[in-house]
Formats: sequence, structure tokens, C-alpha cells
Amino acid sequence: MSFHNWKASMKSFCILTVFLSLLSKSNCFAQQFNVKTYSFAEGLKTYNIKKAVQDKYGFIWLATQDGVYRYDGTTFEAYKKSEDANTSIRENFIFDITLGNDENLYIASFNAGVDVINIRNQEVTHLLSQKTGNESGLPNLWITKIFCDTENKLWIGGEDFLRIYSLKENKYKDFQLPSN
Repeated sequence: MSFHNWKASMKSFCILTVFLSLLSKSNCFAQQFNVKTYSFAEGLKTYNIKKAVQDKYGFIWLATQDGVYRYDGTTFEAYKKSEDANTSIRENFIFDITLGNDENLYIASFNAGVDVINIRNQEVTHLLSQKTGNESGLPNLWITKIFCDTENKLWIGGEDFLRIYSLKENKYKDFQLPSN
């Protein structure tokens, strides 16, 4: 090893030693997190949660295999399929949820299309379902992902399709997925 290389190595070693000694003298504080678990007692009837989102009012919405739950900080309120199909979601097995820019929670469910819950008044409406005949709709009901972009367009991903739905224009745009 030449003298020049040895001198550069010693300089690097000294700088590293000073840095590490200063670091060890500084006050390092670890963050503490409060963790609370929720169970059936608070109204959550499933532990299989697919996704959680928080709306602008502070409510936490959960997509589960047992419907959609809204948590207000104390209790859970369930939105499930019921006998009155017009005022309830169409399916309990929920794959994904997303918040829109219009105070709506969009719900992608297994085998039932897309439902909507207005986060302000909790009204449920049915938005998209499978196409029949010449009417427009989803190619199938196997929806696994849903996303609402800044232009309030829904990106809907399914088993073999990707479709953008314009909420303003009530129109679809298809993307061709590459075949295997």
C-alpha cells in the first residue's frame, strides 16, 4: 500500500470515527405508537379486512368479506346486503373501496358490480353492473380493484379487463389488456 493510499484511508477512518462518536452522543428518541385492537364487542364482525380508507369527516371505512364498515372512533356501523336490495349494498364480499371527490365511497364487490355510499348522508345507490344485450356495463362482475382519480373518473379493474368510467359523462373507456 502506498503512502498516499494509506493517508486517504486514515483520513476516511478518522472522519467516520468522529461521525459515529457524535451520533452516539446525540439524543435519539424512538417513536411510540399506541395500538388498539377491535373485536366483535365494538361491532366489527370480521377480522378479514381488505382495505381501509379515511374520509374528510374523519370516519374510517373498511372493506371486508362481511360488508362495508364505518368506524366513528367508538363503534362500527355495518353496511350489508339485505332484503331491501334498493337501500343496501348488493354483496357482502367486498374486494376494494375508494373515495371520490364528490363525497362518495365507491365499492367494488364480488359478483355484484359497483355500489356507492354517500359519506355525508349514508345513502346507498347501485352504480354499475354487468352489461346485458346492447346496454353498456361491465364485461363481468369479477372486480378486484377500483380507484377514483382527480377528474372523478373510476378506474375499474377486473379479472380480464380495465375500464375507466366517467362519472360526469356516464361513459366507459376500455383498455385492451395484453393476452398471455
